[in-house]
Amino acid sequence: MDLNLLSRFLQELILDYDRISLPSLGSFVVESVPAYFSEDGNTIFPPNKRVSFKRSESWNDMLIVKRYQKEMNISENDAKVAVEAFMAEFAAELKQKKNIEIPSFGKLRSTKEGNYFFVADRKIGIFAEDMGLEPISLKILNENPDQILDISEEVSSIVGGENVSPTDSDVDVEDIPMVEPVILEEEDPVIMERRKRIIIVLSVIIAILVLVIVFLLFKESILGLFEGMMYSDEEMEILRQNGLM
Repeated sequence: MDLNLLSRFLQELILDYDRISLPSLGSFVVESVPAYFSEDGNTIFPPNKRVSFKRSESWNDMLIVKRYQKEMNISENDAKVAVEAFMAEFAAELKQKKNIEIPSFGKLRSTKEGNYFFVADRKIGIFAEDMGLEPISLKILNENPDQILDISEEVSSIVGGENVSPTDSDVDVEDIPMVEPVILEEEDPVIMERRKRIIIVLSVIIAILVLVIVFLLFKESILGLFEGMMYSDEEMEILRQNGLM
């Protein structure tokens, strides 16, 4: 195993996993970074990802081992022995040189205190620019007065149907047609009173017509109701016997 093969494995695995361990050394950890503003508040940076190396997470997740086993078509045990031997050499070289570059993946550095520091290559394929996301400037309109003019012209064309420049000095105020205000005349009180009377009369006539129609439709029931109120049961029976009902 060599650095180029390790680099290829890491580039492939980092697209699917947020943690990739190097046996007995530590782990590469991918963390999501939410969108944020620049210090001056004029730029919005899109959501991004950050790759760090944590020496404290030195457990072996077997990702490198299994990938090497598949690549070399060997047993898992043989792959594990080969990877651990290579990582032992890797750790010794890092301790001596303080800096190892993993081609097309990034640089792993060792500090004086024995901590590890990783600087990722910007082309490993997980960052915002790889997804087509770019920072957005909030000062475009302020920095480009011509764009403000263009927007004003577009608004004018939408509202008035023509492109009218806000700086056109040929427009004469006298040429603008004046709209006469509409004054609503108050209605004559006599007419209003007559209208009220007509409405009242019509309402009474309609009510009477409704009562007549209801009476004609339910005449028998209504008469029966009145008779029940005027005569007792015995009197009504006598009237029936004499053919008066």
